[in-house]
Amino acid sequence: MPDPGASPPAPRPRAQWPGQLALAAAMPALLVAARAAAGPSRQAFEAHLLYATVAAVLLLFAAVLTLRIRAARGRRIAALRQHAPGLLSALALTALVLFLSPPELRVQFDETSLVGTSQNLHERRMATMTTAAIPFDGAVLALESTVDKRPPLFAFLVSLVHDATGYRIGNAFAVNAALLFVLLASVHAAVRRRLGAGFALPAQALLVATPLVPVVATSAGFELLALVLLARTTIAALDAIAGPSPLHRATFLANGLLFAWSRYESVLLFLLLLLLVALRTRGRAGADNPVRWLLAAMPGLLTPLAFLFVNAARPDFYPEAAGQPLVSLQHGLDHAVPFLGAWLGGAFTSAWPAFAAPLGLVGWLLRLGRRRGTTTDLLLALPVLAATAIACCWFYGDVGEPTALRLFLPAAALGALLPLAWADPLRRLGPRAVAIALAGTLLFAAARLVPLAQGTAFPRLQIARATAAIDAALRAVPGEPGRTLWVTFAAQHLAVKGHAALCAEAFFRRNADVRQLITGRHAAAVLVLETPFDAAFAPAFGDVRDVLARAPGEVVYRGGGDVPVTVHRLRW
Repeated sequence: MPDPGASPPAPRPRAQWPGQLALAAAMPALLVAARAAAGPSRQAFEAHLLYATVAAVLLLFAAVLTLRIRAARGRRIAALRQHAPGLLSALALTALVLFLSPPELRVQFDETSLVGTSQNLHERRMATMTTAAIPFDGAVLALESTVDKRPPLFAFLVSLVHDATGYRIGNAFAVNAALLFVLLASVHAAVRRRLGAGFALPAQALLVATPLVPVVATSAGFELLALVLLARTTIAALDAIAGPSPLHRATFLANGLLFAWSRYESVLLFLLLLLLVALRTRGRAGADNPVRWLLAAMPGLLTPLAFLFVNAARPDFYPEAAGQPLVSLQHGLDHAVPFLGAWLGGAFTSAWPAFAAPLGLVGWLLRLGRRRGTTTDLLLALPVLAATAIACCWFYGDVGEPTALRLFLPAAALGALLPLAWADPLRRLGPRAVAIALAGTLLFAAARLVPLAQGTAFPRLQIARATAAIDAALRAVPGEPGRTLWVTFAAQHLAVKGHAALCAEAFFRRNADVRQLITGRHAAAVLVLETPFDAAFAPAFGDVRDVLARAPGEVVYRGGGDVPVTVHRLRW
């Protein structure tokens, strides 16, 4: 018989994770099954799924952000006053960057693909980019499209601006300008909190004085978005480690999910940060029921990225790889030394941080030598080192190629901010030393903006000059967009500008459709754009010279300059 005086047995602990584990397993399984069942409609399924998932991730982020704002109800005015100088300086520096480096589509066809995806997200709620378009019934009709290899978060944000103001390419520049403001304001707040107000404005100036940052900020690429979200996720990770609140951990996860959708390697960097936070907060997250559900939803919210990566592995997405491995250790070994040389020894007029990076690296190493390294150092360094290693291992990760420099934006930004490692030694030398160093930093930043304004820090690429010449031809040759069919290697570029266009390969493959457009009087003219780049792009898009050889035409425009463009009108 049990002893009536004995204590009752302790209740068995209830399992904390059964529902969450079921959700974590069920969502990916259902998505994989639905994709397999889609069959020939798989691309449309993926395109709609990408739209819906990015929208869900953004709504989740907005919900967590709203909770954070409500939690700070009594401190909003004080916080606004505290950060007002940083907001004003961020606004002023953003305006200065836009003045010194006017926005432009600099890297083709990456930026065109992102703008094209934003166009279809706006018009069709599908994450596809139009690769061929034809004139039909007085309008431009998308004939062929494909799901882009790039995660569509940036394109989705641009599409939201399209939804509010109408479709225009300039909306991509507006989004990046807003992101530059967010980056500068975030850096000011983070540095002010950890190093003091005196170092916050110089931190912003050092970023802007690294020409790669403003050049990327005034393009239509998604690299700045990835950098902003890496910074915000890192800051949220530090808060999650320092603060016991479940809301801090939910904020970190919400920022991390957004970050995972910003660039190819971002999901790996987020998982790295997640591991570091988990190691530093062991035992704390298990009791937070909302955080557990958020963690459980993550596999499902990341599964569409896996579909995207599977598609992007197709060789036809990277004809420039010429059959070599897309990612390899050999690439990393080949590219690492040139990267280090550029990062540590960048010329004063280059896109790199110049002597800010080696000076800051010395200060940081001295800091570690005095055993002053902290979790902050670890969380700042490891993701950037990982991102740089991935970029070097990429077949395209050669810093000698100007279009590849944007892959190293996190390393350039960290190198720009490394001189802040001298903050403590400067304080010990007294206020005068701090004032001299800060004044020197501002003068350095001002001098570094000169090559940016002159266009020598990041010279205009030949492909950007080519598309500018093509745009000039579009303006010079009369014709209605809904009644004219263009044939050019830059068909996608013309499509995002509202023109019907096919590449030469599609023109031959769709020859019957083209003839039907002519006989049905949907196309009043077929114009062929001939450029110096046709032979280089022929393996991927066909050669317009073959079109001219089979269907003779008359010259209706010749453009001069360093990229001569000729427009032929075909005779039918």
